[in-house]
Amino acid sequence: TGFTQALGWLAVAGGTTVVTVEYGTDGLTADPDFTPVTIAAGAVAPFNVLGPYLRFRIVQSVADATKTKLYLQARA
Repeated sequence: TGFTQALGWLAVAGGTTVVTVEYGTDGLTADPDFTPVTIAAGAVAPFNVLGPYLRFRIVQSVADATKTKLYLQARA
């Protein structure tokens, strides 16, 4: 059981914020064989979950970001 896709919404304001989904097989490190998925602001189109573990990396390259909200929902 589990899920094979995720979808949702990303809202950001101010600064420059990049959100990526990284995948792994051991729960500790990102696996370089899985290409990370970049999530754009607004509605997040359904994307395939490529590995048994996933993590979200949020990088703010300009420090004046005033809002970062990420909502995701899994679906089979």
